[in-house]
Amino acid sequence: MPPQSRTIPDVNHTVLSRYLPRLQKILSLASYAVLYTYNHESGIWQKSNTEGSLFICSLSPTQQQQQEEYTIILLNRRGLQNFTYALTDPGNIEYAEGGDYVMLQGEEEKIVYGIWVYAEPGTSSEGDKTKVAEWVKVCAGWYVEGMARTRKEQGREQQQAVGGGVGLAGGRSISLTELFQSSSPVTTTTLQSQQQQQQQQRHHPQHSTQTYIPAQHQQEGYFHHQPPPPPPPPQSQEATGGDSPMRLFASSRHTGRATTSGH
Repeated sequence: MPPQSRTIPDVNHTVLSRYLPRLQKILSLASYAVLYTYNHESGIWQKSNTEGSLFICSLSPTQQQQQEEYTIILLNRRGLQNFTYALTDPGNIEYAEGGDYVMLQGEEEKIVYGIWVYAEPGTSSEGDKTKVAEWVKVCAGWYVEGMARTRKEQGREQQQAVGGGVGLAGGRSISLTELFQSSSPVTTTTLQSQQQQQQQQRHHPQHSTQTYIPAQHQQEGYFHHQPPPPPPPPQSQEATGGDSPMRLFASSRHTGRATTSGH
């Protein structure tokens, strides 16, 4: 039998897997895009040497970070250096007036990227600019929501592992209330014994009784020797350092590094 012809999505997935080993799914793409950087000294956009097909992808979780990730990758037709950008914070994404650029603020340095997407009316690329603009925001939002769920689940697991409950053979954890209820017969018997001793003391005051530690004090001693519960999971923090792209654009004297190249 002749080999089955491969579809364009299959070919795209194979090519991208070379650069993104954890590639899970291609969510959106644009046939042609150009990368720009913003020059803070001149106050203008400068075209870089990176242009080509753009893809928005989801990446499978890692063992260290059990959370699906999302990234932009621009396959460079003009060189070997591709552009990738992790979509982790909606606050790092803005749009230029008129929607000509999707603006992405770098997290490691004061730099702002602008992605111009080719969209020719009446062609198959007509909706590419709109799709890319929507997907970058959606993916960044998904990542933030996923990280919040992951931290919440990790905090719950830590609480269960340290002082959050007593494990049962059947896999169910018993609450503190159930623990107290299960120990009530012993407590009742002890209280009855204490009452009998008190009655004997009233009838025979010359007889001394032994010092008794109530069950409540025993329980307090039990919890005193247990390790404290772990601290709550850390709150999510913005990676922008307080400067949005628009505020950076407003300051033409802001010190920053950009890839400079002629138009």
